[in-house]
Amino acid sequence: MLSEDVSTAHLFLAQLRLAVPIFLSIVVEFSLPIITFVRLAALGKEEMAAASLGSMLCNAAALAPGLGLSMAVSTMCAQAFGARNYFLVGRQCQRVMLLLTAFTVPVAFFLSSSAGFFRLLGLPLPELAESYTRGMITGIWPYFMFDCLRRYLSSQQITWPMTATATVTLAIHSVLSGILVDAYGLVGAA
Repeated sequence: MLSEDVSTAHLFLAQLRLAVPIFLSIVVEFSLPIITFVRLAALGKEEMAAASLGSMLCNAAALAPGLGLSMAVSTMCAQAFGARNYFLVGRQCQRVMLLLTAFTVPVAFFLSSSAGFFRLLGLPLPELAESYTRGMITGIWPYFMFDCLRRYLSSQQITWPMTATATVTLAIHSVLSGILVDAYGLVGAA
């Protein structure tokens, strides 16, 4: 009975060691757009509305499908790691990175000419929203690569580097978002 309690406690602590850094990393990632939208509020209602529309389109057309594709890394790399096929762990991650790179190209073209899409839906401020989505294009591919690497590392039970990276990014973003919004307005927020 005692050995069963020890193994349960050991399993709980092992899960906690993996979960806490992942949780902190996700909280930090969700904080980034909040900081951006707080900075955008100073620009005005039209800019805030355009950024909301642009952000919605980027989330629906790029981030949601792309992150869905990158989820394959978690499963495939964890299976390869469990089988101790370390070469395959890296190979699977590289394949998904190439797939996401190929996916980013048509999405970038779509987002760069999104004013027509906004007009088709009858949404206001299509040109302003398009300027925001154009600014977002530069961050889509790096975000996909970060997500792949995060999943690659977490499938090998390496979680603290991503938390540290996300925390440093949050600190830099907090400062840079204010500078860029002041200098470039809506495009600086993207």
